[in-house]
Amino acid sequence: MSFVAVLRRFFLSSGIAACLLSPPGFAQPTPNKTDTELASHRFHYQKAKAALAQKNTKAFKEHMSKLGDYPLRQYLEFAQLRGSFAELPLAGIDDFFAAYPDSFLASRMRANLLQFLASREKWNDFSRYYNAEENASLELYCHALNARIKAGDKSAFAEVTPLWDVGKSQPKPCDPVFIAWRNAGYQTQDLVWSRFNKAMMQGETSFARYVSNLLTTLKPKANLYLQVHANPKLITQRQRFQEQDLPTQHIIAYGIKKLSRTAPKDALQQWQMYEAQQLFPEDLMLDTKLAIVQRLIRSGETAEAQSLLSYSHTLRQEDILDELLRETLGEGDWERLAEGLLLLGDKNRENERWRYWAARTQEVLNRPIEGYPAPEVIYREVAQNRSFYGFLSADKLRQTYALVDQSTLIDDSFRAQVAQMPAMQRAHELWLTGNITEARAEWLYASRRMDEKQLAAAGQLARDWGWYSTGIQTMINGDLWNELTVRFPLAYREEIAKIAQDTQLEPTFIYAIARQESAFDAAARSPVGAMGLMQLMPQTAIYTAKKSGIKHANTSDLLKAEHNMRLGGLYLNHLLQTFNGNRILAAAAYNAGPSRVNRWLSEQGKEKPVDVWIETIPYKETRHYVQNVLCFSVIYGYRLGQPTMFLSEAEAKQYL
Repeated sequence: MSFVAVLRRFFLSSGIAACLLSPPGFAQPTPNKTDTELASHRFHYQKAKAALAQKNTKAFKEHMSKLGDYPLRQYLEFAQLRGSFAELPLAGIDDFFAAYPDSFLASRMRANLLQFLASREKWNDFSRYYNAEENASLELYCHALNARIKAGDKSAFAEVTPLWDVGKSQPKPCDPVFIAWRNAGYQTQDLVWSRFNKAMMQGETSFARYVSNLLTTLKPKANLYLQVHANPKLITQRQRFQEQDLPTQHIIAYGIKKLSRTAPKDALQQWQMYEAQQLFPEDLMLDTKLAIVQRLIRSGETAEAQSLLSYSHTLRQEDILDELLRETLGEGDWERLAEGLLLLGDKNRENERWRYWAARTQEVLNRPIEGYPAPEVIYREVAQNRSFYGFLSADKLRQTYALVDQSTLIDDSFRAQVAQMPAMQRAHELWLTGNITEARAEWLYASRRMDEKQLAAAGQLARDWGWYSTGIQTMINGDLWNELTVRFPLAYREEIAKIAQDTQLEPTFIYAIARQESAFDAAARSPVGAMGLMQLMPQTAIYTAKKSGIKHANTSDLLKAEHNMRLGGLYLNHLLQTFNGNRILAAAAYNAGPSRVNRWLSEQGKEKPVDVWIETIPYKETRHYVQNVLCFSVIYGYRLGQPTMFLSEAEAKQYL
């Protein structure tokens, strides 16, 4: 995985890992500095930064001379060099790489330099600095291929083919590579059809039309393909699709899959007739059948889908079986659920989810299921896990929860050693001065080079500094799942205690929601506009503030931790009252909205046991959300020294 991909994962996932801003209590980033020295260095850093922007070289040098060993000095040197690529000899940039090897800014400098060299077509210099492992962006890869082609390296053309044969447009720097590749005679009609078909399969219809203009003899088939796209019922006119060639089979498969979205049983019937007259490639046949089965399940034709799966081992893929079993569970057909569980392969039978439901099914039917142990044996086994199903199983057995807290004991000297790493000092100082994006990038880059003990120490440092979401993400990136003191910090303890007192909410419930929503990142913003620790939508905040008589002047107030948590707690309390004190429904409503939850309740027909209701929540995100919140409540009960039931006896017996 490239650094850019890992960085993207970091930003998207911080705060919502499964049974996974001015924070208080920061330590000094450079313990050997006095407050006065640090303040002086920050002052001169800002002055030097302003002088650089104004191109005041004299003032820049003056303030730089007063920075000493300030951790962010490297950022000024980086900015100075990056703005001078055209004038500087490369030796000056080499000095930067030598001074700051294996640093985040060195990596960023190299990427910027490569872009500059490519723009000036300095291909020899580009090749000297390019590192495929470090500079993994697709644009730079295309530039690197272009550099090789310009140097006469014909072996580069072999790498161009898979780059071209994709179902979407590629970045502009790839265009000269594709032109050279095509001029060298590598673009065939079969490859053009392959790209056209991939674009259609990926829903990139406009791009597919563009690619079809490169077709000659296969152009009529592309036109037929597009007609089937517009009207999938054309696939029932089988006389139009009798040719035994791959393009025709692609069209048939596409049409069948598109027809299955609205009429899965008709699509199945048509496919069976085509399958009798055409010899389809194995991968195309499997892909088409899987699409039909999935649509049968989603349209409620679970018996038909299960019948197909019972005759084909290749169709029994994990995601398909999950959908089938969950849909069958929602229908309350325990007999067919027992039959469906028999379709699971050995690996999937070890999945704690379906082991739990195998135990439940045996209890409901009062009979064993072949190949599965007795319910009590399964519950005892699953209860060893710190998870939704583990806690459910523990409740079944009336035993304590397996919390598995293995938080690493790190001595102060080792923590100080990690804190003194240059990258850690830069990350901390960036965080303290409000440069959050750069701080996270520095931290992530540094943490990828740490061993397990260093990661544990880094996570503890982030927690102690009040940078809770980064501590949590560090544990996740290192697979340190049992570091509960960092993964579940007692953040904002006084604020949460006050909210709990004012609303009569359980502190563990507030903690669980905040942990799930933002991982205690006060500056968190979601793609849909939710903000702050409790991820409140601006309109929800306005409604809650008005209803509660709380002053709420600006949307930006939601980035103030105490204000956000207060409004979030009041809104959560409102949802609990709306759903008669039911935590499960309130948590689902906090994620998906109360109107959706009410719709799910009204559309489901008969009421379901609470565990069945959670398992069959229509939205996967909300299903995981509710499961996590219930888990987190138990874990926070442990962290607070206030043991909390996963489900109370009343909740466990409730039907929703």
